[in-house]
Amino acid sequence: MKDIILISTLFVSVGVCIHPFIRQRQTQENMNIMLQELEILQKAKGNLLAEQVDGFRKHRESIIDHEKQISFDLEEIEQKGFSDAVRMGHTNCIDNADELVHATKERLIEIHDEYEEREQRWNRIIILLNRDDLNDLGLSTSVICRTKDSPSVHA
Repeated sequence: MKDIILISTLFVSVGVCIHPFIRQRQTQENMNIMLQELEILQKAKGNLLAEQVDGFRKHRESIIDHEKQISFDLEEIEQKGFSDAVRMGHTNCIDNADELVHATKERLIEIHDEYEEREQRWNRIIILLNRDDLNDLGLSTSVICRTKDSPSVHA
């Protein structure tokens, strides 16, 4: 009887000793799986961030191109306004010149409003990304000021 109790106690103690080793091995395997999944998630996050950066870069480039087009249109309007004003001065049509100046001012105000809207959007993008380094790459720092008499551009 003592032998049976001794043998059963021996088996129980061996089982108790083996159990932590088995649990440790299972825990180690689970940790390895979790680390692999974490690496996969980090790679996916990096890829997603890279895609977002590319998207914002393309958007910024399109904004810059549009800003150049707006500047070109503004110069064209100013030149047209000047040449039309000279032509009107030669033909003594002051009423037409006033209408042209008024139309030019309205167009300049429209361009200014569109420029401000795009600048605000760009600033929101910078704030959302928390990236101050994009400030230098985005819209130029020129400011278009509007007065009662005439709109003008200040750099």
